[in-house]
Amino acid sequence: MNGKIETKGLSGLADQLQHEYLAAKKAMCYQQDMQDQQLSQLCGTIAAAHRARYERMFNFLNVNGLEGERIWPVAATTISA
Repeated sequence: MNGKIETKGLSGLADQLQHEYLAAKKAMCYQQDMQDQQLSQLCGTIAAAHRARYERMFNFLNVNGLEGERIWPVAATTISA
């Protein structure tokens, strides 16, 4: 194994990045819509977990020289719980 990620693997990572992004955005929307404080906090925790996975994957790709365009807007870097 030469340590390089093949095109198929990159495609899978790009798909996973998109899924994590969408899951975080949905959880953030649910958090804002919830009337129950506990459910709102839970949605915030879920959003933060998806966001953290997105960031780890994105940083991994950048560290390994596979820079891509960040899906997540720079201005939306905080998730309130």
